[in-house]
Amino acid sequence: AEMQKGREQLRKNRDSKSVSLNETERRQEKAKFEARTTAHRKDREARGTTPPPTYEVTLKNATQPGLGEPMKNPKPFGKAAIKAAVDGDEEGDDATPGDDILLREAEHILSDYADLLSRETGASVTQR
Repeated sequence: AEMQKGREQLRKNRDSKSVSLNETERRQEKAKFEARTTAHRKDREARGTTPPPTYEVTLKNATQPGLGEPMKNPKPFGKAAIKAAVDGDEEGDDATPGDDILLREAEHILSDYADLLSRETGASVTQR
């Protein structure tokens, strides 16, 4: 129900081609938007989510089929790990494979690509 209200409000705002020039009204609109955004953020944080599994890919296990076993306790993505990934800092703050954002994104892209290939060709993707 709450999501439906949010979608309707978003659709209404998107379809509106005008904005109030009255400063008081505009400030009220902005305050309502910020309150909704804050409430949604708090709601998402309260629900919490289980992060996707993290797999360690090394030269030793790269030739084996599948992804292997997920890592038991990967470090969460902290600000230091994100900064290290963006700056290209190889040594940054006890980085582990669980911290490598670029590696995780590459994993997602390859997984999606393999899924698309199998749908298009009806074949499965295997490793040679």
